[in-house]
Amino acid sequence: MSLYIQSEVTNPDYLSSKERLRMETMTTLARMLGDKKYLAMYLALATSVTVLYIFLLPTLPFGAFVPQAVRFITPPQLVFAFAFGWLLGLLVTANVYARKVGAKMNKVAPITSVISSAVNVLCCTPVIPIALAIISGTVPVAAGLSPSVQFFFERYYFVFYVFSVATLVYAVHRMLSNLACCEPPFLARRSQDA
Repeated sequence: MSLYIQSEVTNPDYLSSKERLRMETMTTLARMLGDKKYLAMYLALATSVTVLYIFLLPTLPFGAFVPQAVRFITPPQLVFAFAFGWLLGLLVTANVYARKVGAKMNKVAPITSVISSAVNVLCCTPVIPIALAIISGTVPVAAGLSPSVQFFFERYYFVFYVFSVATLVYAVHRMLSNLACCEPPFLARRSQDA
């Protein structure tokens, strides 16, 4: 794939900086996934996170892990499970690759993955009631807010799915752009020699 991307544009001098960065980002992605070790890591992570979310998303309303609830998964939940799993797998693999090649680490990526995964459990888990119980120790009116706050997350879950996927897309883009612009010279020479 990297050969195709590199041969697609024979003279990169006429490209704008955005187009050049996009081409370098795709080349970096192809180089990373061209290594069998990173491809295996990506496929294992993406598949396991996707399967985990396929089982977890329909069980959230039950408040416990019930594997039989997988038959109640909705199409948006299924699409989200695949998108989230594959993007999170790519993000973790890119972070491991960046560490190996000695590239500058991106602090946005780990924070984004935690935020994007945490947002999805706010609907039907005890996170909100516990947080409101702690707050109600100082602000008593907060004790009655739990059902309405949980209803808000349940009603607009699709918005939070879109938010989670968008933050992961942003983090993957930042990570790959960081790798593309700041790749160590020995890797750039190695890819040109191939």
